[in-house]
Amino acid sequence: MTINVEQIGKNIKEWRTEAGISQYDLADMLQVHRQQITKWEAGTDMQISNLYKVAFALGMDNPLRLLDGVELELELENSNGEN
Repeated sequence: MTINVEQIGKNIKEWRTEAGISQYDLADMLQVHRQQITKWEAGTDMQISNLYKVAFALGMDNPLRLLDGVELELELENSNGEN
């Protein structure tokens, strides 16, 4: 499965700014460096486990909302291991 992490990063930034939370404050809530927030918002260095932490820190009731507008590509393999 391929996920457009750039869109997730845009969503994080949008939700963060709408909540009136700075990168510094979000980093403090998540106990990470501010540079990590910058990387996530740029769509790099993202792990699924971080989505849950970010979503709850931003007060979201459903972490999957960070996937709004994200296109997922699912690659299925046949029984021979070929795509």
